[in-house]
Amino acid sequence: MYRYLRNAWKKPGDSYIKDAMRNRVILWRKQPASVRIDKPTRLDRARSLGYKAKQGFVV
Repeated sequence: MYRYLRNAWKKPGDSYIKDAMRNRVILWRKQPASVRIDKPTRLDRARSLGYKAKQGFVV
């Protein structure tokens, strides 16, 4: 699963990532500068850096 996500992020134009990021950026512009989110936006990268499910973290 994480390999598929990593490959999708490498070529965002070939997958659903391009549309997802466009929608996220539009939403992020309307939000305040610091927002608590439930899960990371790039789960594959977060797992490679040692992420494990927790209460939440601030972006």
